[in-house]
Amino acid sequence: MACRWSTIPLRVVLILGCMAILGCGSKEPKRVQAIRIIQYGIMEYGGASLERDKTSSIKADISRASAIRIAVPTDRIPLREGLSYGISFVVEGPVTSQTIPVKVILKSSHPCVLRSTGEIVYQNDTVMEARIGVPRYVGGRIVSEKENLCVGSSLQPGSETFEIYYGGKKYAEQRFEIVTDDGIQ
Repeated sequence: MACRWSTIPLRVVLILGCMAILGCGSKEPKRVQAIRIIQYGIMEYGGASLERDKTSSIKADISRASAIRIAVPTDRIPLREGLSYGISFVVEGPVTSQTIPVKVILKSSHPCVLRSTGEIVYQNDTVMEARIGVPRYVGGRIVSEKENLCVGSSLQPGSETFEIYYGGKKYAEQRFEIVTDDGIQ
């Protein structure tokens, strides 16, 4: 009988240990099942305001808009000053009211020499909050020489790639080709 009683606490300890490992009752956000890009292309937006993006690795500005849409679905972006392009993505998983931090990296095929530091960079990292099941937009813009964070012109053809990460794992990416002429009006 003594042997039987000594195994009960061991079972309880094992069950509690498994619950701790699996995070039962945890206040952490539910697991992300997938992050999908649902649209991409040339963007239009309204009600925009410009502010400093506190999470940007190169201290870029961010535009917050009250209305955003993908106006022209394409992965070929005409090299026109002021043109915005980007993606809409959704985080899939158990729906909760919590937001999760999603890291978005915009990689460029050509180097940027930052005006502020002289550092050569090929990407900008930023962290944004995303709610499971709710579409989010993120984009880039072909800027003028005056607006450019880099020395020299950003008005050159090449490629730009958006990558989306959560918990250190890459879930999605979309590549754009910036072209001198592709017939889009």
